[in-house]
Amino acid sequence: MLGKQLQGVFTTSTGCKFKYGPWKSESSHGLIVPLKGIPDQHAVQEVSKFMSELEYSEILTSPLTPAEKSQFLQFEYTVEETLILMKRSFDIPLQAQNRKKLSTHKLRKKDLEEVLKIDHASFDTFWQFDENAFLNAKKATPYARLRVVKKNNQIAGYAITGAGIKEGFIQRLAIFPEHQNCGFGTLLLNDGLDWLHRKGVSNVWVNTQPTNEAAINLYKKSKFEINKDELSVLRLSNGMQI
Repeated sequence: MLGKQLQGVFTTSTGCKFKYGPWKSESSHGLIVPLKGIPDQHAVQEVSKFMSELEYSEILTSPLTPAEKSQFLQFEYTVEETLILMKRSFDIPLQAQNRKKLSTHKLRKKDLEEVLKIDHASFDTFWQFDENAFLNAKKATPYARLRVVKKNNQIAGYAITGAGIKEGFIQRLAIFPEHQNCGFGTLLLNDGLDWLHRKGVSNVWVNTQPTNEAAINLYKKSKFEINKDELSVLRLSNGMQI
C-alpha cells in the first residue's frame, strides 16, 4: 500500500479508467466506478489486482449496466444487489405545479448530521449513506443541487440532484418516515426536475430498489418510465484469485 493513494482514478494498460476509493467509511471495503466505456477483461483484472494491493478485503462496484456487469461476472464477481433504472425525458413537458407555501432550502454543512439520520431511517443498511458516501454522491456529477425540506423548522427530507452536459440524475431523495406521504418527496423531486430543466439536460435518470414501491410510484407520477435493463452492484472477496 506504501506510496499508493487510497482514492483517485486508476488507468489500466488498455486505457480504461476507474474511480476508486473506500466504500463508505468502511476501510476494509473498496469501491470501483467505471468511467466511460465498457471495461474489458484485462481492465477488470488490473483494477481488481490494484484494489487488492490496497489491502481491501472486499471490492464493490457502483451500479453496473448489463454490458458492464458481464465483464465482471466472468472474473468471479457476484451480484450483491439489483436496482431498477428509471428514465424521464424532457420531451415530455413538466407539469404545472400547484405551488403551496412549502419551499425547499439549501442543504448546508451544518445540516449533514441530521440529513444522515434521515438517510439511515429511510434505507436498508446496505444502501445507507455515511459522510463519505454522501460526498461521493455530491461529487459524482459536474453540477449538483443539494436541497432540504423542513417542517416546524426541522429537516424532514433531502435531495441530491446531479447534472452533466446532457444527462441529469436524481442521486438521492430521502424523507424521514414520519413525514412521508405529506408531499415532501414530490416537492423535492419537482425542485430537482425544475433545476435540471433549466440546466438544459435532455434526460433524467434515477435508480431505486425493486421493493421500494413508494419511490417507484413517486417517479412514475412524474413521468419516469422503468428501463428494461436493471442495474447490479457486484462484489469480489479478496480470497478470489486475482
